[in-house]
Amino acid sequence: MKLSLCDFGALSAYVDGVLSSSDQTALEDHLQICTVCRGELLKLEKMRGVFAGWEPVSPKPFFVERLRQKLESDSDLESTFDFWQDWIGKRFATAALVLISTAALFFLSQHLGVRYEPMTVDGYLNDSLDEEILAVSTLPEASFSKDQVLSIIFYDDME
Repeated sequence: MKLSLCDFGALSAYVDGVLSSSDQTALEDHLQICTVCRGELLKLEKMRGVFAGWEPVSPKPFFVERLRQKLESDSDLESTFDFWQDWIGKRFATAALVLISTAALFFLSQHLGVRYEPMTVDGYLNDSLDEEILAVSTLPEASFSKDQVLSIIFYDDME
């Protein structure tokens, strides 16, 4: 292992004494030239010294058994809670989807459609005849003829 950059994981393993001899040698060579790693090593050794003075804590009698019972009872309660949460959540999501869909359809039907009155055949004929009558009535007297009138009425030729 050749260290060209700082490897704080290797420093932690070095303090714990779990590095192989070749990795330990490479790290010690790196520590000779790297002030950052030397500073981190001092901090780790100081922290290890603080924790070394602590005695392990042993649990009181029956602690493990009471903890196991508590975890089992909480899991039963939690599964009941999860059931109701899922049941209510699914119903709420369905109701929200129906409500939003209904509102969207209502909005689209009211605001986006351009409203046209239905056109009847009589209405269409009146509108088209009005244009044709106007075209015929504005014909100059020199071009007023039966052929010209028929051309305007049947062929929309309004020259």
